Amino acid sequence: MRDKLYWSSRILSVLFVLFISFFATSEKSVIGFLIQLIPALIVLVVTLLAWKWERVGGILFYVLGFLYILFAWGYTHFGAYVIISGPMFLLGTLFLLHAKRKNDARREVNEIEGEIRS
Repeated sequence: MRDKLYWSSRILSVLFVLFISFFATSEKSVIGFLIQLIPALIVLVVTLLAWKWERVGGILFYVLGFLYILFAWGYTHFGAYVIISGPMFLLGTLFLLHAKRKNDARREVNEIEGEIRS
């Protein structure tokens, strides 16, 4: 289960970066294209941080989800909140779950080592 949770969070986050960057393809100018890529680059940076530090990345995905809702409130349809913030909340949950399981496994190994030493 650990490997599935580990890889699903990472693969889904890369797919989400690709999904977000897809919105930039509608721009005709290079400047507009680069501006539209800024959200995808932010999500990519959070993905890279989450890859190394899962707890930090999980929290940052939650923050990004809430920030999108905060800044887009009243400007978009409810479906946009679900399509953009929903995956960020899911990714945050997956990274945090894996961080918790990894921490629990370390704690269990430390307890076993402590019993062996006693």
